[in-house]
Amino acid sequence: MVTALRKAANHMALFSGLAYTDSNLRDIAESLHLDPSHSNTDPNLIYEDLLAMSDHQVHKLCQFYEVLSPYTLSSDAIISGSGKIEWLNENLPKLISEGHRILIFSQFVIMLDILEEFLRITNRRYIRMDGSTPVSERQTLIDRFNSSSIEVFLLSTRAGGLGINLTGADTVIIHDIDFNPYNDRQAEDRCHRLGQKNPVHVIRLISEGTLEEGMLRIASEKLQMEQNVTGCASEYTEPIDESEDNSRVGSGSKKSKSNNSLPCSSLDGMGEENVNVFKVLGNWNSAASDVSLSIVNPVSSNRISERDVRCLLSDALKL
Repeated sequence: MVTALRKAANHMALFSGLAYTDSNLRDIAESLHLDPSHSNTDPNLIYEDLLAMSDHQVHKLCQFYEVLSPYTLSSDAIISGSGKIEWLNENLPKLISEGHRILIFSQFVIMLDILEEFLRITNRRYIRMDGSTPVSERQTLIDRFNSSSIEVFLLSTRAGGLGINLTGADTVIIHDIDFNPYNDRQAEDRCHRLGQKNPVHVIRLISEGTLEEGMLRIASEKLQMEQNVTGCASEYTEPIDESEDNSRVGSGSKKSKSNNSLPCSSLDGMGEENVNVFKVLGNWNSAASDVSLSIVNPVSSNRISERDVRCLLSDALKL
């Protein structure tokens, strides 16, 4: 349940059956059967394997085999499938044009795959490090980022959150927060190392109306407790007022999608070690529901539907 709710807060393609209908999957299985590498495989077995994949995994499979290229998701589907990626699509160019270099952290490798594809679509210079990156290559990637003009470093929170120095960046974007706020703090500290000459800014992206709002509230309470015990202030510990949106862009609040962009001055002049929480419209809102990711038809009734996910979200937020 929690995993499904976290997927809903990040990207529609993390689910099965929203972009690819049952009919699409059968067509893909038949097409793949025509490829020499799968000519001896029963199409029904291929279809069963496809049922177990997320939409993005099916998309990656379609990218790998030329015979399946007609079934790949469009660039618009990759971007519009997530309020967070839409926010990045709007605001990354502003940050980069002002000379900021950016670390983007995610808990999930499959989400890093989607972010990587987004960066390729938008022609951004980036490198990536996650748990599958050989230890012998990690320092080379770090040195390359710190000494070059690469704009974005994609990292998994666990693999990239400890023991590395990334002072070449001055902006940290936490794409999806952790239940344990100290894991995010460790990731943020990759910029706060000896040799850092610029103010460091931290941005947390929170999907509005999803489980992540509760996670942020819990993180704030945990660090408020730490502050009460130790007397040390923490950037998470500003009380969360449920009566109003406390998301901040500089000193302004955001209550609609049109206000999700950074101000003209972006992050400059906001002070060292500034932390900002940006609430973006969740993936399951009425505006997003008008955009269909399906190649042909809405999802088949025997697989998880958008309505089912909305019900899951509604029930969880009532707890």
